[in-house]
Amino acid sequence: MSEITSRKDDHIDLAIASQHNFRDDRFEYEPMYGVHPDFKPDPFIFLGKKMNYPFWISSMTGGGSDSKKYNEIFASVCGDLGLGMGLGSCRALMEDQSLIKDFDLRSLLGPEAPFFMNLGIAQIAELISNGELNKLNDVLGALQADGLIVHINPLQEFFQPEGDLIVERPIDIVEKLKMKFLGTIVVKEIGQGMGSRSLKALSDLEIDGLELAGFGGTNFTKLEQIRTKSPENEFEFQSVGEPAIEMIRCLNELKSSMDIIISGGMNDPLEAYYHQSLCNNNSVIGQAHKVLEMAQLGRENLKTYITRFVLKMRLAQNYLTIKH
Repeated sequence: MSEITSRKDDHIDLAIASQHNFRDDRFEYEPMYGVHPDFKPDPFIFLGKKMNYPFWISSMTGGGSDSKKYNEIFASVCGDLGLGMGLGSCRALMEDQSLIKDFDLRSLLGPEAPFFMNLGIAQIAELISNGELNKLNDVLGALQADGLIVHINPLQEFFQPEGDLIVERPIDIVEKLKMKFLGTIVVKEIGQGMGSRSLKALSDLEIDGLELAGFGGTNFTKLEQIRTKSPENEFEFQSVGEPAIEMIRCLNELKSSMDIIISGGMNDPLEAYYHQSLCNNNSVIGQAHKVLEMAQLGRENLKTYITRFVLKMRLAQNYLTIKH
């Protein structure tokens, strides 16, 4: 049987199974005006560094038993493709400098890729209170990192039994950090986004970047309540948050100049294309959980996944237009 005959038989066999009646009303499909995408680099500047594709590996792991293995996979794929990367929390590194081997990834990334440390707002407040903020600058230099992602997570900290109390307004802590930190600063909420008042405050403070981490991805408030075995009917605050699309609309109104990492449930190329198309800021798509899932299957599997994701975003760009 020829390849063509086999393929046509497949089409007949699968025709009924392929019936699909849902239509995504956000798009108009224009098959007459596009071409199939390729994977050629399309370099651009993001957070002051060069990237080839608008895909960011978001912060997720640091100091755990498998951190070194996965960080090296993430960094080597970023280096190969020309992507940006945020480390997991550097809290363990701040407490134990011998862990630097788990975080020292610049040689795998190469000199051009954006590479960011990550630390929680409570830990930064503690460094400021103790007059030890220069420790951050020391680690920045040791890692040859470009800056710091500050994660803001008050709800997670509240519901985490080991959580830190946040006793000073995060915006005030970020303002103090900005005065003394030597690198680029990106702020993120870790999975429930933030509202218009917080976004305006960060924009007014002229922070370099923002990771949306909008409501719709991993819900860390719920995660902590699951971890502590709260009865499901007692889960609280799990529905609180702002989706990425609402944050994008707010930022557009503010005419903010921040570079934006769009994350929070961006695992579908159509969702990613839609959100990035509506964002007026310089932006990339960030993923964490799906990236980790692919990395667990090996480096080449992760590289293939990202390549296909970018190609599908370009496919959407070439054949779809957004209904405004």
